[in-house]
Parts: sequence; C-alpha cells; structure tokens
Amino acid sequence: MFVRRKMLAGGRTKVQVVKSVRNGDKVRQRVVRHVGTASSDAQLESLESLGCLIIEEIRLADSGQQSLFTPKAFADLAEQSRRARPDPGPFGVDLADCREDARIAIGVREAFGEVYAQLGWDRLFGARRMSANRNIREMVLARIARPQSKRAMTRDLERHGQLSLNLDHVYRSMDRIDERMIEAICRRSRDVAETLLPAPVTVIFYDTTTLYFESDAEGDDRHRGYSKDGKPHRVQVLFALLVTPEGLPVGYELHPGNTHEGGTLVQALDALERRHPGIAFTVVADAGMISRENRQALEQRGTPYILGARLKSCRVALKRQILDLDAYAPWGRDRHAEQLGRIRAISDGDARLVVTHSPRRARKDAHQRERQIERLRTRLAKGAGAASLGNRGTARFLDFPDGRVALNEEKIAAAASWDGLRGIVARGCDDADPRDLVIQYRQLAEIEACFRVNKHDLRIRPVFHWAPRRIRAHVAICYMAFCCLQHLRHRLAARGWRMSADRIRRALGELEISILYEKTGDRKFAMPSAPTEDARRIYRVLGLTWKRAPFVCTSQEGKSRQD
Repeated sequence: MFVRRKMLAGGRTKVQVVKSVRNGDKVRQRVVRHVGTASSDAQLESLESLGCLIIEEIRLADSGQQSLFTPKAFADLAEQSRRARPDPGPFGVDLADCREDARIAIGVREAFGEVYAQLGWDRLFGARRMSANRNIREMVLARIARPQSKRAMTRDLERHGQLSLNLDHVYRSMDRIDERMIEAICRRSRDVAETLLPAPVTVIFYDTTTLYFESDAEGDDRHRGYSKDGKPHRVQVLFALLVTPEGLPVGYELHPGNTHEGGTLVQALDALERRHPGIAFTVVADAGMISRENRQALEQRGTPYILGARLKSCRVALKRQILDLDAYAPWGRDRHAEQLGRIRAISDGDARLVVTHSPRRARKDAHQRERQIERLRTRLAKGAGAASLGNRGTARFLDFPDGRVALNEEKIAAAASWDGLRGIVARGCDDADPRDLVIQYRQLAEIEACFRVNKHDLRIRPVFHWAPRRIRAHVAICYMAFCCLQHLRHRLAARGWRMSADRIRRALGELEISILYEKTGDRKFAMPSAPTEDARRIYRVLGLTWKRAPFVCTSQEGKSRQD
C-alpha cells in the first residue's frame, strides 16, 4: 500500500491510499481509502501524513497483534515528546543527547545459539580450540539467518556490527572438519533426536538428492550424473539423508555425483550401525532403492524394510494377482470406504507385497495418459516420423510396422489396467497390519520436506567450493544448521505451534537491539525491540526470556562518538 496524489481541476489534489492487486498477468491499483482533497501545500502535507497513519492502522489490524496505542496515538505521543526537553532517565542520561550507534538483529543468534549448545556442538573441536569452535558456530548460525557464501557472511557480520571474523581463519576452521568430526556430528544428532522422542528410534526414512556446483569442472567427487535438480549439465555430488518419521535427522552420507542412488543404501546403513552399535530399526525407502542387491543385503543383516515396489516389473504370477481387483478388500468399513480405496496383501516368499487401488488416483492416471495419447495423435496427424517419436516416454503406446508409426490400442488398454495401483514390499514386519505399513510408507514424504528445507531455506546448493575437504565441511555445516532447525520445529510442534523454517527465521529476525550512545559521555545503552507472539513462543520453548527493559552496555570501545 502507498499514498497516491491525484490532480483535479482547479489546482486541487486528491489524496488516496492505494493497494496494488495482481489480476492474472497484470497489476492494477485499487483504492483502499479516500483520505481527502487538498487545496494548499500545507493541507496536502497533512493529508499525506494522515494517509501514512491509515496504512499503519490497516497493517496492524491485518497482523492481528494487540497494541495499547494506535499508530496515530504513537505519532501524537512522539510529536509531543519531541517538543519537550526530556528528564534524565533511570540511568541519569538526557535522551536528547543520545543517538543510535547500531541496530543488531540478535534473535536468531540467541535462540539458535541455545539450540546449538543443547546439541553439544559448542565444543566440537575440544575446549582448547576456542577460535575454531566459534568460527564453526558462527557459520552454522549465519547459514540459518541468511544463507550465503563464506566470504559474504564474514563481510555482512562485520558490516552490521555483530562480529568480526577473519576469512582465512574461517576456511582454516572448515579444514579441521574431517571424517572423524563428521562421524561425531552424525552420532550426536541421532543421540539428541532420541531424547526428544517418547520411544527409541525404530523407523528410519532414507532418500537421496543431488547438489550441483557453481563450477562445471569435474574432479574427485564432482561428476555429472542423473540430476534431481534438472541440471544435467552441472557437476554434482549425491547427498543421502536419514531421518526419523518426525523429520529429525540421524545422519547423512556424501557420494560422488555419478553414483547410482540405489547403491548408496547399504553404505548409509553400515555407517549408521557403525556409529550406533546394536541399533535396531526398520528402513523405509522409495522404489529407487529396491534392487536385488539391496534386498539381499538387508535380508542378510536381518534389517526389516518397507520399500516402494515396481509393480510392472513383478513376476507374471504376481501380476495376475495384482490386476485381480475383485480380490481386494475395502480400506475401511464405513460408507466412505470405497472412496478411500482398496487394499490387498500378497505373499512374495519371505516378504509381503501390499498393493492399494485408489479411484481418485486411477482418474488422475487416466487423465495423464489421455493427454499423452492426444498429443501423440496430433503429432501423427502432422506427419511426425519414427525418429522423432521413438525416444519419447510415450513410445510404449506405439508400433513401428515397416518403418511406419501407429498407435497400438492393445498397449493403451494394458496400460489402463494399472491405473490407480501402487505397491510396497515389506519384510520383517509380519505382525503389522497392511494398512499401517502403507501409512508408514506414505510418511516418506517427510524426507522430501527435509530436502526442501536444505535446498531452499538453507541453500545448501549451489556449492562454491572445489576442494574435497571444503565440500564435505560445507555439507557438514549445512547439516548442523538443518539439525538446529528441525529440533526447534519439533519442539514447537510438540507444544501445538507448527512453524515453517521461514516463519521461525522471520519471527527471530525481528528481535533487534538498538545501541544508543551519549554525545557528551562514554556510555552506551541498549534498547530491545518488542517481540511478536511467534518470537515469544520460540523463547518459551527454549527456556529463554526476551527482556524489553533498556540496559547499559558493559563493553565499551574507544571514545564517545560525535553527532
């Protein structure tokens, strides 16, 4: 919203409060309030001031926050106060002789600094390497507050008067994060996660994603491969993550960018068991992890698993049972059971194949296939040849007799028979209800949300480093920041306050302290800002208190500044 002037006939000016509203691709201006019409410069200035106050009142009403004063009352109070000479305050200082020296955003540092300490990372390198401990802590907190390169981080921290870090020392601290340190970080993250849960960790979700680099030069772990970010031209590494069903991280692994994701599962589980000997858990992963080698490895070690199934790749005998929809049982027993879908458990040796059929999903599959067929018909009508259609995903619906291209109705009908069907393979969960297994597998979406936090909120990629040790240190720092975020979000959710990472960051980012100094003395004073309700809840969960009373800064440097 903003205040707009509109010239009228006779030299008069209309003042309005206007809001920009998007309508499709166009942005139009809508009048929110007519403030008045001015016939002189003095009236115009007065109406514009009133328009600014109206905007503040509207924003305050939309925010839902309670206030003892309206914006106009604040403005009147400030105007009256500026006219009078203030009396010395409780610190014996004349406020008229004070000026603002700096404004420091301290909420993120204070709140996540507490989470960082509770995770036991404040002495990661031991009690004697205080500089390295401080540098890593600042990199983790800066990654949460404002993710950017290490060079930009040191520059911004110094510019805003929060901290002065030497960039060379920052890189040197990163070089101290070796494999032994990463093992300790992952071990500690799982130990602390278990303290937040009512029972030991028995189910672990596993998935992978790719992290691309700013540079395109290959080397060491940086290789081109299948990109989940849609950037096959970029070099990348493969990032594997292990989390609980609640989204609490328990470990991660980093692999070369040309590694097939299915071959990483066993290595990740080996690392987890190495860090936590004797741990018992069920692993849940998507269909990308199902392979004969993975299933054999899991069965040999006696690890229960729930994996996404590739139904169309099953044996012929299993396919007949999967496609026999009359043998499926309703998901529920109420009158809405048919809408929820149907389910069937099929024995597959020592494992169970649990298949579900959803009418809603079947309609979606049919709609997508019909769109593909319609596009094929259009291209065939335009004379498209086999060379242009053979490599597309829709080639499974085509025949190529004598070099010609034609739709195969039998293939289309065969594809339609799989509409709405999805399946999982479960082993070692014999006592579990098939419905519970499906629900547990569907919780795998939680790890996709974790990847979104890492990629969008923490900006773990693109990676600017090229040395292997720096790459691994960068991912370790981002993982530590991710742990801090997820642990705080879990503790807030346990109290019924669900907040996204961005909402937490915005609430804490508004907690500022204004530093004032005397023109005639050497003292400095701090004035904390008013916290929002979200900020109060975050501090309450962490056992912290945001004190709004001003206080004298105990640390002074240099002489008093002049206005």
